[in-house]
Amino acid sequence: MTSCPTARRLFVPLSAEPFEWFASRNKQWEVRRNKGAFRADHLIEGRRVELRRGYTGASLWGTLTDAILASNAADLFMEISYKVTVPTAPSQSDAIAFVEKLLGTGAKLVAFRVDLDEPNIQDIKFDPALLRLVDTGEKTTTIRAGHRDYQPGPALLHFGADTQRDASIVQSRLTTLDELTAHDARTDGYETTAQLVAALRHYYPDLADTAPVTIVEFRCRRN
Repeated sequence: MTSCPTARRLFVPLSAEPFEWFASRNKQWEVRRNKGAFRADHLIEGRRVELRRGYTGASLWGTLTDAILASNAADLFMEISYKVTVPTAPSQSDAIAFVEKLLGTGAKLVAFRVDLDEPNIQDIKFDPALLRLVDTGEKTTTIRAGHRDYQPGPALLHFGADTQRDASIVQSRLTTLDELTAHDARTDGYETTAQLVAALRHYYPDLADTAPVTIVEFRCRRN
């Protein structure tokens, strides 16, 4: 069986003010230069989006529902209202100035709409003995037997009854036990694939070599 990744989430780091605009539902569109991760051909309708306050703060999750290319900010605001992009701008000209100061005037722009989720936190239970590896960042994945329908979005990691960690699921992919790699072992907190397989069979004694397993990549929120 070939490993089958789900579409990776679009990660959008934001400064404090735009993050709060999204959180208050006053902002629905984000504007970026049409390059890198934000190229128009990457902005596919239905793609999952993580809006994060900085790189280590709180996250909002949603779905990309529309995208628009524009040569400049003035052209962009002929297509969408500036109020759903820069909601505190007193006028369209002020919104144009805000975007140009942030992104410059020479590059093509792309705007994309993010429809935020209603809160839906996914719970993942862990052996309490793994807490240290998660806290130090040595473990950034968990592997579960079978096909598990974890989706990119907010999650709560449970280490026994009284210890939790806030996290975001980045992506999940389906593979088989015998296709696990050295990289899969390292991100799961083990030095070798043999150690990883032995650990999985500790939790799932009847796991066959060709059994399907789901690799869930997560990222904990750092305070």
